[in-house]
Amino acid sequence: MSSRYVKGYAIDWAKIAQVLELEYNEENIDRIQGGVFNILQFVRRESHACRNTHSFCTARPLTPKTSKSVVVISGGLESFGLDLEELKNKSFQYPDYMVSLAEHFLEGPDVFEIVDYEDPLISVPDSSLTLASSLGFH
Repeated sequence: MSSRYVKGYAIDWAKIAQVLELEYNEENIDRIQGGVFNILQFVRRESHACRNTHSFCTARPLTPKTSKSVVVISGGLESFGLDLEELKNKSFQYPDYMVSLAEHFLEGPDVFEIVDYEDPLISVPDSSLTLASSLGFH
């Protein structure tokens, strides 16, 4: 199976730890995870309020600083694809709430290789099966 890609923002756990004034280590992981959860809930609320479409997935950076997978918030329906170069060259207008989050909690926008598709599209639930199926997820 060919690789599947997503363009969007990755949640940066180290940035969350820094904002919470915590050392990024096992001892503080539960509090940092709480920050991740809060970010996902914030995006979910704002997405519904603004009628934007985002999806969450687990992905790998293409130029890894680490081998760890990251949680990526997509830029919308058009931010998924099988053609890496085409996706890299696409530009997206990200909503203000994503740009604001990026200043403190996110990395990107960038293209990532999808590892697992975890979350249905949160603003257009009827489209999730179509998108997931077109990317090879069942």
